Amino acid sequence: MIKNEIIYFEEELNLLIKCYQNRCPQSWLIDGPKGCGKKKLVYDFIKKIYKSKNFVQNVFEINDDENPSLIEEIRTLINQTLLTNSNNSKFKSFVIINNLELLNFNSSNALLKIIEEPPSNTIIFLLCNNLKLVPKTLQSRCIKIKLNVLNSPVFQKMKNNLENDYDFKISLSNPELFEFLKSEEGAQLKNEINDLLEKKDFNYLEFEKIFSKNSKDLSIVFSLIVNMLFYFLKKKFSLQSLEKKKKILLFLNFLKNNFNKNLPLDKKRSLYLVFYEFYNLKLSL
Repeated sequence: MIKNEIIYFEEELNLLIKCYQNRCPQSWLIDGPKGCGKKKLVYDFIKKIYKSKNFVQNVFEINDDENPSLIEEIRTLINQTLLTNSNNSKFKSFVIINNLELLNFNSSNALLKIIEEPPSNTIIFLLCNNLKLVPKTLQSRCIKIKLNVLNSPVFQKMKNNLENDYDFKISLSNPELFEFLKSEEGAQLKNEINDLLEKKDFNYLEFEKIFSKNSKDLSIVFSLIVNMLFYFLKKKFSLQSLEKKKKILLFLNFLKNNFNKNLPLDKKRSLYLVFYEFYNLKLSL
């Protein structure tokens, strides 16, 4: 264990260390919901390898939430690693590419070529939040690790109380969303959405109020609204008439086909369409 730090994915960490000490694969794909601790696992591993030595200059990380990487940035990244390591070096260089599923077609192809012929003495970590959106060609060339989110730092804090926790259920085991719901801001938003779902008719002013207050982080808001709709309808489903059940399934299919493909949609328009369809089918009754 790293001094003064808690290891939440100890089994996975030990696997990485064991591989490193033998013949380590150069390309790893680590899968798990956003916020579950993928990057922490990688850095825990690197710290363990370097021990007390400074490793910052040998770690290259790109493609964060605010700065999606293009093809040239990936090529530049690899060129940087070539300048910092060699076959004679005791320590390797590490490349960390976040949000793998968000790379565009050209960037994915450039990355594929790099994985097929990786720079010497370099280990590449690809971190993804949704494996279904990652091309099979990339997946097949990496050793995959899927993290159990219940072992993440967020859920370990209260693992004995999760089963009946409403926030856990509507977060759909997403640690980032769960942590947001436990904040004052998240609790308030949750209550406002619940109030909106209980209305007989669509109140556009209330919708506009929710949107305006949370427009800076619409990815979380959008995920929360969709998750709450699923949970709301799931609870009601068994008690409904056959006609109403058909409407619920129609709406859920509408959500699946339109808002589960990681598309760059206008968030306000998308949320409006979600609520419009929900009330149009009279699902709040």
